[in-house]
Amino acid sequence: MGMLCLGFMAFSMASFWLALYMQEIKHLSALEVAVQLLPMVINGILVNIVCGLILHRVSNKLLMGVAAVSFTVAFLLFGFMQEHNIYWAFIFPALLLQVVGADIEFNVTNVS
Repeated sequence: MGMLCLGFMAFSMASFWLALYMQEIKHLSALEVAVQLLPMVINGILVNIVCGLILHRVSNKLLMGVAAVSFTVAFLLFGFMQEHNIYWAFIFPALLLQVVGADIEFNVTNVS
């Protein structure tokens, strides 16, 4: 439960710091950062559709477990990321997992 609370609180902070990291360390423009954060939006739409289809068929405990694991792996990827790593190795999977955790948790808590 604690990981879910911390993960949801860190969701917006991670997006802010990641955008700042991309601009200051990777020297990307604001438009390039927006394009690189776009997978969050697309994955969010897909996760919400899937959640809507399976929410009443799958145990809430299992879904919250998936959300907690997603948050944990996403923030571990952000934590171990270094300046010379490529986008596809750390940032991209972390963005997808971060959205999976947040959207599943949000859907489960709204239905319960």
